Amino acid sequence: MGQYNSEPDSICDSAASVAVAIPILRAQPALAITCQGYDLGYQGGFACILSFATIERPSQVFHFDLITLNRVTLQPLFDILRSPSVTKAVFDGRLIASALLHQWDVELVNALDMQLADVTSRKECAERQLSRLSDVDHDSGLFLPDISRSIVHAHPEWYQSLIRLNEAETCTKEHGIEAGSSVWRRLIEHTAEVWAARPLSSWACKYSTDRVYLISAIYGDFKDKGYITPALAAQSARYLSLHRAQMPKLGSGHSFPILPLGIITAMPPARTRLCKTCGRAFIEGDTREDDGVYCLVCFAVNKAQEENDEISRRIAAMPPLTVRFRQ
Repeated sequence: MGQYNSEPDSICDSAASVAVAIPILRAQPALAITCQGYDLGYQGGFACILSFATIERPSQVFHFDLITLNRVTLQPLFDILRSPSVTKAVFDGRLIASALLHQWDVELVNALDMQLADVTSRKECAERQLSRLSDVDHDSGLFLPDISRSIVHAHPEWYQSLIRLNEAETCTKEHGIEAGSSVWRRLIEHTAEVWAARPLSSWACKYSTDRVYLISAIYGDFKDKGYITPALAAQSARYLSLHRAQMPKLGSGHSFPILPLGIITAMPPARTRLCKTCGRAFIEGDTREDDGVYCLVCFAVNKAQEENDEISRRIAAMPPLTVRFRQ
């Protein structure tokens, strides 16, 4: 990931630096975007830095300081985010869309989510789709619900409409994309002080540069392979609007790296329902009723937890094992 350098002039923290960056970004047909902050997109969280990389080579990276800059100065940037004529490539942009909408009243338009493109690129049988749900990826850093393979295959009706999502690094590994890896990730990703401190640290800029370059590399690879399909725009719009009704609470169902297939396969009707657990809005076909309305993700995870709790109770109720030694 060493192809980009976060030089001081790429940090946009003044009206003058923003004025330099905006014409360059406006002239691009496609941009890679990432946003960093503390508990980004969640209730009580805040966005701190919005980063752009131009897709066309030679690439340029711009980091916009959302803490230092005011709304008037940021308005031209928000116009680009709202523009249907500029493609914005993101990777799992749900929380970015949540932060932009609820913190800045900015809707992300014409965004293509590479996490969905990764899902639709897979040519897997139903058996492999189910098996992925219980795979453990120790390098992803994502919270994985305790869904054992035996539970998945014992109750396929709970899981056949769900699909496992990849984290960006896992995506590059599966597709053989040469994008390097960020050495800063686990050092600063969840540290509020790094994102809120001003001036921005070199670590924060390096991390943000690596992340936006990673998205750019995935977009370029997927475009060459034909994975950027005409349907991706509508799929991404559904995906990024999951938190339109309200910002999620930290620790809610968003943490699960699982996708309801209806996001990809269905055109949503006018009516949506809010999940009792995670609070996300889903079309009726992607919900179930069980002492309340639950999205298919939370329903499946809750059922898995119930099964695991029952197994634990049975083990606890078993009489203690007596070992007798032969004299």
